Amino acid sequence: MAVEKNSLSRPQTFVLCGKIVTGGVICPLLLCEDGETIALDGVRPGQFETDTRLKLEGIKVNYSPCQQGKEAFRVDRILSVNGLSQ
Repeated sequence: MAVEKNSLSRPQTFVLCGKIVTGGVICPLLLCEDGETIALDGVRPGQFETDTRLKLEGIKVNYSPCQQGKEAFRVDRILSVNGLSQ
């Protein structure tokens, strides 16, 4: 699902790659390259169209406003959109 980044004193930071899919209740959903779907905390609903490919940096969280699935991904940085660096 995610590529782990080095982190010594703060929560584990990951990079997720995937595409936006339909079905998010409160938060958009990302279909990761490994087939897992995860809710995105920190991305506004409608900010990206369905099938937009994203590369995101952030942390996994067990509690979020998304209320969908057992965990969510809190986005700290959008690294690329459809392959274009941000």
